This record gives sequence, C-alpha cells and structure tokens, in this order.
Amino acid sequence: MLKYNKIIVVIFILFFSVTLYSEVEKDEYCYNEKDPFVAGLLSATMLGLGQIYTKDYLKGSIFVFTDLLQKGMIIYLASYLSDRYTDDDKNDKIVEWREIDNADRSVLIGFIVFYFGSRLYCIVDAISGANRYNENLRKEYSGKDIKLNYHLTTESFGLGLSSNF
Repeated sequence: MLKYNKIIVVIFILFFSVTLYSEVEKDEYCYNEKDPFVAGLLSATMLGLGQIYTKDYLKGSIFVFTDLLQKGMIIYLASYLSDRYTDDDKNDKIVEWREIDNADRSVLIGFIVFYFGSRLYCIVDAISGANRYNENLRKEYSGKDIKLNYHLTTESFGLGLSSNF
C-alpha cells in the first residue's frame, strides 16, 4: 500500500510541476517585446516613429518635430535655390556646382550632413531603445519565477514551492 501511495504522490508532483511550468511559461510570454528591426525601419520611414513604437514618447516627439522641420527646410531650400539660380528667361539651364556661391554651398552641405546624420542617429537610437525596452521587460518578469522542488526517498517525501517577488 505504501508503494501505491508513493506512485500517487509522484504522479501528483509531476502533474503539479507541469501545471506550474505551463503557468510560468504563459506568464513569460504575456508581455510584448519590441522588435529592433521594426523600430529601425519605422525610424527610417519617419524620424521618431521607432521611438514612439518603443514607448519613448518624449524622444519620439522631438524626432518627429525634427523630421517636419527638415521637410520644411527642404521645401524652403528648393524654393530659395530655384529663385536664386534661375534666369529671367526661364531657360532650363542646369546650374553646375562651381556656379553656386560658397555660402549656398556651405548651407547645402551642412543641411545634407544634418539630414543624413540625424536619420542615422535616430535609427540607431530606435534600435537601442527597442533593446533597452526588451531588457527592462525581461528584468521585470524575471523576478516572477515559480520554482517547485521535491525530494523523494523510500522513507520520506519533501515538497517545496518558492517564488520571487
């Protein structure tokens, strides 16, 4: 009879541990990690979208404002340079780089460097932001482990349940 009781206890322990394991497994997958590739792709599409995706709303708002400012600057520069380097005869003459004033060249080069530099920085920041977001989630959920320990011998039986909080 003692042998059957031990078999029942072992079956109970296995069933209980599988149930606990499935609950822990469900708990681990209930949060949504942010994909760094998606964050980078969103930031490449429009500055700040990757930061908003990773729930960094302040940075995302600043980058969205920067993107809108850059688009406004593109329109302004195109209009300014078109007016400045178009003749009165409305000929479609192509203006060469050496014909552009040094001040206008500096503004164009500075804008191009700022435009692509800010895009690259925003993409890298969105990717690292997604990784930081995921790391913070893992730290938050790693403390919620449930552990089941048991010890079974011919003469004794021990069962332990521990949880971090």
